[in-house]
Amino acid sequence: MRGLQEAACTSRGIGLQGGGASSARGLVRNNVISGGVCSVNMGIGETSAAADPAVLENNDIWTSSGASVLYRDEQFNDLTTIAAVNALIDITAAANVSADPMLADTVGHLMSGSPARNAGTCTEAPAFDFERDPRPQELVCDIGRDELVP
Repeated sequence: MRGLQEAACTSRGIGLQGGGASSARGLVRNNVISGGVCSVNMGIGETSAAADPAVLENNDIWTSSGASVLYRDEQFNDLTTIAAVNALIDITAAANVSADPMLADTVGHLMSGSPARNAGTCTEAPAFDFERDPRPQELVCDIGRDELVP
């Protein structure tokens, strides 16, 4: 029975569910978003056009195994490349990457060679990371909850 459950499993890093009228809302910036370990892995999944975020910028959206969908747009359009995600026309999408973020541990510390290092935006980013290290440490903020201290 366990094998059947895993075969039908779909993981989502972020699920966006729309409500009433169709209008973009919300900011999704500087996140490490992983699709998980199911047979179908999805970084971000929308349920409808009303679930569109207003901004999707400087995120590392990646999946590590199985069938990989980086972004499911309006519940039926599966985007499997980061170029397609960054080309979304119904939201402001830019500077997103798709690569193993090279986390040093389960807490989310970045390794020095991480593609998330210096790939974020400081626009509306917190002034400090989760350990109270100031952002940015170098010229640009890092993607994720950790600001690498060189």
